Amino acid sequence: MPCIVDNIAIGGPHAELYEAFVMRRRSEGKVVHSNKVYMLRSIAEAMEAHRPEGDESVLPREAVLKWIEPREGEAPGTRANRVSCIRGLAAFLRDEGHEAYVIPERILPKAETQVQVYVFNHDEIADVLAVLDAMPFTKRSPLRHIVFPTLFRLLYGCGLRISEALGLLACDVDLDAGVLHIRKTKEHKNRFVPMSTSLTAEMKAYFKAMGLRPKSSDVVFPSSQKKGGPYSSEQTREVLQSAFEQAGISAADGTPPRVHDVRHTHACHALDAAAERGEDPHALVPILSAYLGHENVEETMRYLHLTQDSRRRIARTMERLNDAMFPEVCYEED
Repeated sequence: MPCIVDNIAIGGPHAELYEAFVMRRRSEGKVVHSNKVYMLRSIAEAMEAHRPEGDESVLPREAVLKWIEPREGEAPGTRANRVSCIRGLAAFLRDEGHEAYVIPERILPKAETQVQVYVFNHDEIADVLAVLDAMPFTKRSPLRHIVFPTLFRLLYGCGLRISEALGLLACDVDLDAGVLHIRKTKEHKNRFVPMSTSLTAEMKAYFKAMGLRPKSSDVVFPSSQKKGGPYSSEQTREVLQSAFEQAGISAADGTPPRVHDVRHTHACHALDAAAERGEDPHALVPILSAYLGHENVEETMRYLHLTQDSRRRIARTMERLNDAMFPEVCYEED
């Protein structure tokens, strides 16, 4: 018996599980457009068409690998979206106790095209915070409305990678000194990251609201669906990108910005603030490099994608600095 989702029929013996997947996403406040439902219907059809004899799992390995094969004329990004969709479905099915093949994280080759970075302006950051602060309580995810407003503030305020923030334990947060101890880094190096006074106050209030025990092994950003474990990076991206959409923020191609762009924005705003203070922004780069956990200063220089306003302010600042540094040379024409 097929299930009807948004007037789109999904057939097969496991149709109700596909419907449950859509309902779960929407109950968590995530946006599931009709194109995603059509994609789920395609998955359901492919699983039955390519199911090995005797394999009763919902997502058989052979059928999954067949469905994610590259298609003629398909853009790399489109294929990546298909892989992401079926991987998310598999994770949901496993959580529900069903057999499903989960695609390895690095099954696709790394795209060679340069990613377009989006730098949020200060008003847009405020708009996202307004959306997150208004996030409603849900019985299915009773901690979500507390976790994500603070998680976003930490990502923006400290320029953390998603994995670094989600990997925090209570013992990594020194509320007295206002310092984070980042252990799970991309470069496999520990570092200390100071927080602003306002962010430290935010974290103190968050610890109290969540009942976290300072200096313990409590997960700082726990998912109520993972029995004390942290939210996954995928869940975090979905929730925050949904907030970007609700705030009316989109990149040049009409899609919501990446969550990693919040890290870029932190770096750009830090450099912008230096220019506003009349300081040489380039002097900040080595400090920012250590703060962000980069291997070298060159990496940070490539990282800083500045807004047009920032460029103009920095140019004016550098002009003033150059005028003070290099005196006028008087000369007479022959």
